[in-house]
Order: sequence, then structure tokens, then C-alpha cells
Amino acid sequence: DWVENVRGLKGAAEHALLFCPADGPLRASDLPENMRRSVAETPGRRLDGDDESRDELLQRLLTETDGNVAEVARRMGVHRQQVYRWMKRAQIER
Repeated sequence: DWVENVRGLKGAAEHALLFCPADGPLRASDLPENMRRSVAETPGRRLDGDDESRDELLQRLLTETDGNVAEVARRMGVHRQQVYRWMKRAQIER
């Protein structure tokens, strides 16, 4: 289910093609937070393990980018300040 417009869905699909693992189904937690909201706000829809999945993705991207928070934010489709907040919440240091 998708509650946003077609452009939002297209953006989510493009993100999935570029950044999500190709070995299984696409989950809402594979998408950047701003895109997950489109799925999360759908009535009756739950995101299980969302924080844990995000923290794992965050850690992986920080490793891949040698701690470049701006690049991590770009890949996740969020502002870099959001990445810093997530890092603080997950107690991840650069």
C-alpha cells in the first residue's frame, strides 16, 4: 500500500534498485525514513524491527563511506542532522 503520489513511489523504487539488497523482498525498513512514512501511515500496516534495521543500515553505510555522514545522509535520503540524531540514539561514534 502506498499513500503518496506516483513520484514518491517512483523515488522509492529507484532507491530500492540502487541501495537495497537484491536477495529478497523489499521491506519498508529498506527505504529512507521519509519514504517509510508513506508505508507506515497506511492503516493496519506495522514496521517490525524498524529501529534495529535502521541502525544496522546506518552502521553499514558509515563503514562503507569511512564515516562520511553527509554521504550516508545522501544515500539514506535524509538530512545529515537526522543521521547524527540516529547515531546518538544508537550510540554509534565515528
